[in-house]
Amino acid sequence: MSIGQGFYVIDRKEKTQYAYPQDKVPLRQFLDSEIDLLHAGLVAIDQSDDYLDLTGMPLFPFGFGLSYTTFEYSNLRISPAEVAASGHVTVQCMVKNTGDRMGDEVVQLYVRDVLGSVARPVMELKGFTRVRLNPGATQQVTFTLGPNHLRMLDVDRRWIVEPGVFRVMVGASSKDIRLRGQFTVR
Repeated sequence: MSIGQGFYVIDRKEKTQYAYPQDKVPLRQFLDSEIDLLHAGLVAIDQSDDYLDLTGMPLFPFGFGLSYTTFEYSNLRISPAEVAASGHVTVQCMVKNTGDRMGDEVVQLYVRDVLGSVARPVMELKGFTRVRLNPGATQQVTFTLGPNHLRMLDVDRRWIVEPGVFRVMVGASSKDIRLRGQFTVR
């Protein structure tokens, strides 16, 4: 017996049930304990972005790239450590080509508002730059964060820079963060 649930159909014949768009691959396997909650409207059908045989993670993270060489990040400096809402913060690091071939690296700067008054992303890309380095060469990379990089819409839909701690992450991709630090907006 199949029970129609809008666009989705739940098959109760087997011990495990599936919710799936008609004529498509199953998107989510529901546990027996979830089926009653599903019918009571307490579990959203579309809460999973995963197919049954996959992990739900993207194949490649944002900013992913391959290279014929390797790079090392070091000496993260964030100045000043405390800044006014209208001020600017400079983020610097050193990038070194540790391989034996010339290569390009895209250095990416992500920022996170640790405790915002509204929900904020876990990480936001705020800057990136490409550096070309010969084997053994080192280059300083500098980013400047201003109020436009730190602002957000508050509950009244006004652009503001909230006081608090901001986490800084520098790396080669969103999943390959090499350096971490923080600064405070007062």
